[in-house]
Amino acid sequence: VCSSDLGTTSTSLQVVGVNSSAYIGGNVGVGTTNPSSKLHVVGNANITGIISTATLNNVIFGNYSEKIINGGNTGAATTLGLSTCSYFTYTLDQTTVFTFNATGVQSGVFGFAIQLKNGTGGPYSITWPVSVYWPDGGSVPSRSTTAGRTDVWSFTTIDQGTTWLGNLALTNYTV
Repeated sequence: VCSSDLGTTSTSLQVVGVNSSAYIGGNVGVGTTNPSSKLHVVGNANITGIISTATLNNVIFGNYSEKIINGGNTGAATTLGLSTCSYFTYTLDQTTVFTFNATGVQSGVFGFAIQLKNGTGGPYSITWPVSVYWPDGGSVPSRSTTAGRTDVWSFTTIDQGTTWLGNLALTNYTV
């Protein structure tokens, strides 16, 4: 779809289908100050190659989901490649040191989560990167330690991973 196919008065571009690609340019209303300008992504659409130096506002995603990496057991050291996805699942099977590899993370706000299930034989301790800042005076929140229980940890950065705000988002689930 080219901007000439949309006309110069269009304020909406709809990409529908499997593996659809679109160039967004010209006067399609994307990244303008017009509050009614929208990019609609419906169904199983895949938009690739959107690079913009302008602000992209009013984007609506239908059926949006994030890639999940099931990392299996943590082992003694676990490195999370943050350019690959933003949701990780692991089973804590021994004392573990986490490392966050933010290479390739774009500037702006970036967040990810770790769903961490307690394995048998614990409780095992977790060492988080020193770049993580915790709430309530800087102490790591208390987590569940019972075998089979699951916690979800969330992390956010605004400086491409130099510093992280960490939090125990959900705790003590049986899943």
